[in-house]
Amino acid sequence: MGFGVCQIEDADNHVIIKHHDLPVIDDGDFKNKWLQYFSVIMCGLYNSWFRQTGAPVELVCTIKEIIAPSDAVFEFKRVK
Repeated sequence: MGFGVCQIEDADNHVIIKHHDLPVIDDGDFKNKWLQYFSVIMCGLYNSWFRQTGAPVELVCTIKEIIAPSDAVFEFKRVK
């Protein structure tokens, strides 16, 4: 299973991560929630990756948009 590709953009006071070609599943009962669940996992991975590069704990990855069937947009920004 591949994890797709991402595009990282500087958006002044935050970072936008556009992730394309996330894994898709065919299970009818689970299919509708899969992209949401996988996006949460990707947020955790992005948080860990940014922490390892020295980002402060005040900056957090959140899901901005989920675009079925296989794309998601994340924001890495300061949380109040």
